[in-house]
Amino acid sequence: VDASLRTTMAGSSQEVVLVAGSYEGQLVGFSVPVDALGHDGDEVATATPLFAFKAHAGCIRVACASADILVTGSTDNTMGVYNLRRRRAHGSLVQEGGGGAVNALGFHGKTHLLSGGDDGDVCIWRTSDWECLLRMKGHRQAIES
Repeated sequence: VDASLRTTMAGSSQEVVLVAGSYEGQLVGFSVPVDALGHDGDEVATATPLFAFKAHAGCIRVACASADILVTGSTDNTMGVYNLRRRRAHGSLVQEGGGGAVNALGFHGKTHLLSGGDDGDVCIWRTSDWECLLRMKGHRQAIES
């Protein structure tokens, strides 16, 4: 199970959105008020459920967020792209040539996403139109992180 955090302005209060993926391909999200985090003492932060749905046919291995965009990677060889603010799916991405299970994701600012997986390739994606700009080969084994 992987998780990502995102901070957003919701009216006048801030929230952290905690997102987790499961071995069964389920994606769940919870909202936690920033005010409830980081306090000393016995207080427990309350998480409010935001969404839960079947996101992938395979195990979700990685989740990565930047601003309002969440991307998940799975053993079904796809990446799911979601808008956290609108709570909507944008679609799925597949590396050129079919790729392999997606094990690693990382945003470079808000403009680019890097992905890597079992096929040993690294892809650089432009986030404005989700085009794979460059596919780099060279790893002989899977990329894990």
